[in-house]
Amino acid sequence: IEIICANALDTTIVDYSKATVLFLYLVPRGLRLIKGIVWPKTKGGEKALVDGGGASSSSSSLSKTTKDRRLPPRRIVTYMAPFENTPHTRKEYCKVEHQEGAAWPVYLYHVDT
Repeated sequence: IEIICANALDTTIVDYSKATVLFLYLVPRGLRLIKGIVWPKTKGGEKALVDGGGASSSSSSLSKTTKDRRLPPRRIVTYMAPFENTPHTRKEYCKVEHQEGAAWPVYLYHVDT
């Protein structure tokens, strides 16, 4: 496990290529700016979203050799704001003890790498 606390948009410091889990606490503008960096693109150039389980239904994927395997689906969690126009896999609310009745949204995305 490697935890990096840095400017998320500075790709000279942060290499997202092998990241499997990302937690982003950014305002909507920040999420718009970082989406193209952290959201892997498919071969056709489009961004890919996998099903909620993140599992492939293809039986041929089981026969691939280790060097041919892709990274597991990337899980991206955002706090307070979702990626705009992007369906999330799951949405939960995080209650906070110091503020009665408050519950802040947390969004989960499974993204095919």
